[in-house]
Amino acid sequence: MLFASYSTRDGQICLRSIRKDPAAGTIASRCTWHRLKLEIAASGREAAHNPIMADTGGLRNFLRYARIKGFRLGEFLSPELHQIVELSETLNRIPASAMVDILELTSVVNRQPSMAIELAYWTDEHSIGMLSVLLDACPTIAESLRVQSQYVHLETFAIDASIEAAGDEVLFVHNHRVAGQFGRSQYVEAGMMVSVRLIRMSAGESWSPSRVEFEHPAPENVSIYASRFRCPVEFGAERNALHIPAEDLHRPLPQANPRFLAYLERHMATLGFNLGDTIAAETELSEPIPLSS
Repeated sequence: MLFASYSTRDGQICLRSIRKDPAAGTIASRCTWHRLKLEIAASGREAAHNPIMADTGGLRNFLRYARIKGFRLGEFLSPELHQIVELSETLNRIPASAMVDILELTSVVNRQPSMAIELAYWTDEHSIGMLSVLLDACPTIAESLRVQSQYVHLETFAIDASIEAAGDEVLFVHNHRVAGQFGRSQYVEAGMMVSVRLIRMSAGESWSPSRVEFEHPAPENVSIYASRFRCPVEFGAERNALHIPAEDLHRPLPQANPRFLAYLERHMATLGFNLGDTIAAETELSEPIPLSS
C-alpha cells in the first residue's frame, strides 16, 4: 500500500511516497520526490506551505470517464500532471489544483466546454464515498444541504459550501479556494452538478433547484445546462450557487434514516471528520448500527 506526505521546496509541492514491504512486514522508506508544480494564487503565497488537497476518488472517476470518451490525456498533460495520474490508483489525496487543471485542459483540448456537466451527470452519485452514505440517510433537503456543507472536505478542501437565506429561497453557495493555471470553470460546474445529483439521490430525480448561478462567462451552447439542471442557468453572476425554494427544505425524503445519520455523525466526530480534518484511522464499531428509523 502506498502512503503519501507532502512538503515544499522552493515554492513547489514535493510528494514523498513510502511503500510498505509485504515480505519484510515493515515500512520500507522508498523516498521518491515528485516535484509537483503549485499554482500560487493572488490571494497569498501561504498555499505553498499548506497545499489544498482533494480525495483521489474524483480523479479516478474522471479517468474512467476519459477512457470511455477516448480522451488521450498523455498527449496534452504536463509531466507533473501525468505523474499524478499514474499515482492516482495508490494515493488517497492529491493537490486539488491538479484536478482543476486536468479538467480544464481536457475540456479545452477536446473542445467540450460542457464536459464537466456530462462527467458529473455520468457519475454514480452513490459512489462518492462517505458523503454519499451520509446524504442517503438525510430526512430533509435542509439536512442534505447541512451535511454537504459540513462534510464537503471529505472530498475536497478546494470548496467551502455555505447556506444563505434569501427571501423565499435559500442559496447553496460554493466558494472555491483554487484558481487553477488555466481557469476553474470545469471544476466549478462539476461541483454544482454533483450537489444537485446528491440531492436528487434522496429527493428523487424529479427535483430541481429554481435557478443556478455561475460566476464564469457562458459557453457558446448553454442548452445542456438547462437540460441537466432543469431550471434557468445564469452565467457571469456574483457567485456560484444553487437557488432552492424554502418550501422544499423540510419536505420529508422517502429514504430518510435520521437515526443512522446521527450514528454516523457521532462515530465520525470521534475521528474529527466533522472539523474537515483528513484523518486516517481504523476503529471498531462500539455500538450497533440502526438500520431503520
